Amino acid sequence: MNKAQVFKERIISSWDRQYQIKAKVIYPKSIKNLKNIINNLKKKNKTYIIRTGECSYNSKSIPANSNTFVISLINLNRIISVSQKAIEVEAGALIRDIINKIKFRKLSLYSVPGGSEISLGGAISANVIGKDSNPTFACFGDTIERLDVLKDDGSIISLKKNKKSFYKYIGGFGVNGIIIAAKLKVKRIKSQNIELKTNLINNIDDLIKELKQKSDYKYIHLNPFFRINNFGLVIKGTQVNKNKNYYNYKKLSSNTFEKFFFDFFSYFPKSFILALLYKIFFYKKKSINKIVDIHNFHYPDKYTHLVPRLSTKYLCDFEILIKKNYKSKISEIIFFLKKEKLYPIYIVVKKVYKSKKKYFYNFCDNGYSMSIAFDKNALTYRKELFFKKLLNKQNSPLNMTKIDEPFFKIKKNENSFMSLFKKKLLIS
Repeated sequence: MNKAQVFKERIISSWDRQYQIKAKVIYPKSIKNLKNIINNLKKKNKTYIIRTGECSYNSKSIPANSNTFVISLINLNRIISVSQKAIEVEAGALIRDIINKIKFRKLSLYSVPGGSEISLGGAISANVIGKDSNPTFACFGDTIERLDVLKDDGSIISLKKNKKSFYKYIGGFGVNGIIIAAKLKVKRIKSQNIELKTNLINNIDDLIKELKQKSDYKYIHLNPFFRINNFGLVIKGTQVNKNKNYYNYKKLSSNTFEKFFFDFFSYFPKSFILALLYKIFFYKKKSINKIVDIHNFHYPDKYTHLVPRLSTKYLCDFEILIKKNYKSKISEIIFFLKKEKLYPIYIVVKKVYKSKKKYFYNFCDNGYSMSIAFDKNALTYRKELFFKKLLNKQNSPLNMTKIDEPFFKIKKNENSFMSLFKKKLLIS
């Protein structure tokens, strides 16, 4: 490799901490540089994967072995153009940085994912969903107008949404080519500010009632102990016309002491530490009504990304799609958790909608998304098996971006991205 293509060795891990490896990471500085790097790797019969953000689950952005190179597009982050209707951006740009740059034009993005380290290319490749899912923009793919893709043969193609092949790249996890830039729709906002409100709910009826009410952004944190008067916390945001700048710079990367703090508490009994943390969390957040900057609303603190460290091993994160019989299915899941004395590290519920387009992979459908994260040490094989059987009986699909293997026969498909992912993504 020439001087411009020298790699850096660093420890990388999946967000859920299930996989960790010392990897050789290359940071191309331009598209031309990227093409040269890939050509050189191919000539030397080296395998590679693309990894830019730090939010993917399981092995999806982890090299299979120490001989597989990691290519990060983090330097390919240029905002090419912005209008009142659309924005053109290179794929290495982080979603949080895009929002922070266009908010003063009274613009933002649709379907913003919660991870502060998610890149534009990653959001497209995983076809993420946000807290503002709606019938028009159900998932991130619904906002994409054009894709620029680097193919295996080194050619760059530009695809508009009227092309049939356009849809195989959204939710494609890099299987069909590397996304290097995209044009996507932007939303007009009243200002760069959001009115943040929170309130407590007492039961499942309250949960469903709250999620049916209209607001620009909404999701609910459930208490893993499901206590009356402390069952869940509704977090909602509405655009407001406020000229004052409420932005406060917040460093989103964690230092050694903060990591040690979470690691230290991971060795306490989960029932004790989670009860304490949720008591503090719900007490501090139970009744908020204030104006915040849109960036700070989406990324309020860095501690979200430290949540996996509360597990002494790694997180088992299930995102479940509940399409009908909402109350009975959520009740069954809660009953199972109580019966097995399982205390999830977090449970988040939000309303989602079915996209009108057919993408390579898409989790969205009309209903509710329920994310549940367990400490792997707490979720024994027997309990995990029973939990999967419950979901299978409910016919509740799982978000395959968060797991590596299809669990149920009804979800297995030879043409699904999971089978293609293992066959093709790790080869040059």
